[in-house]
Amino acid sequence: MESQGAVDLETVKEWLVEGVDNPERMEHVKFTVLEERRENGRLTAFKATSPRIPVSLYVADLGEKPIPALRVVVETGVATVDLEPEAKLRAYRLLLLLSKLPLIKVFIHGSEHSIALAVDLDKRSLGRDEFNDAIAAIAIAYNLLVRELGLEEEAGAEALKNLQELAAAQLRRGKSRSEVEEMLVRAGIPRELADKIVESVYGPHGEEAFYT
Repeated sequence: MESQGAVDLETVKEWLVEGVDNPERMEHVKFTVLEERRENGRLTAFKATSPRIPVSLYVADLGEKPIPALRVVVETGVATVDLEPEAKLRAYRLLLLLSKLPLIKVFIHGSEHSIALAVDLDKRSLGRDEFNDAIAAIAIAYNLLVRELGLEEEAGAEALKNLQELAAAQLRRGKSRSEVEEMLVRAGIPRELADKIVESVYGPHGEEAFYT
């Protein structure tokens, strides 16, 4: 049962989707919800992305104990299981430093020991400004991780995958190829790249392709 006055996931979802396509500030970024998980009709988790953010956000309700909380997670895709000992030590040292940033939690998950970044937020006091601060904190931590570990190429591939998932979601919602391309261009994606992203999803002649 929700605590009285607590912010729920439906509200957080509204905050994310009501942004603008070409924002000047982080808090105005417009997100598209890619997936939802519901239990008995109640939203318990969702995945959202934006062409202005290189990775997707996973937002989940952690329940009411020990406190009513929501968690915002970014799964970086950076696997540590097969790293050479020196590289692994450098990565783990960096994670310790990242864990000292305000709000940020760092953890390893899955068989690949992949790095994820998270922020836990108290539903009883959560406001939009604090939620925006959480997104900004995760973005800063992710950029530091990429830069310090020299993962610019991998981050670029992840950002491209993110854009393809976004385009595929728009296809499923009935958007045309030209509408999705214009959405990407308005968000600052070069038109040539936007056209390639759309083609990877729609196919060269409009047929459904890999990401659908």
